[in-house]
Amino acid sequence: MAVDTDWIITEMPLNVIRLGSWVHYMRFYVKSGKLSQDRVDRLNEVGFCWNVTDSRWMQKFEQLKAFKADHGNFDVPGSNPL
Repeated sequence: MAVDTDWIITEMPLNVIRLGSWVHYMRFYVKSGKLSQDRVDRLNEVGFCWNVTDSRWMQKFEQLKAFKADHGNFDVPGSNPL
């Protein structure tokens, strides 16, 4: 059952809670089942990333595939900026 988490926004001045903290809470609340489906849907509509670790892994995986396509191997030098 979803719990109303409006207090995060409505009870705190907007300059007190930073955007990064708010994002962290959204991820925490969805994992614990405390974010309403409407809010989950709204975040999904804008492409919200629920799992940063998976997203970062996938970005590096895509970079690795591009490197292989360009160089024909996976011998990425340590000095490579990617």
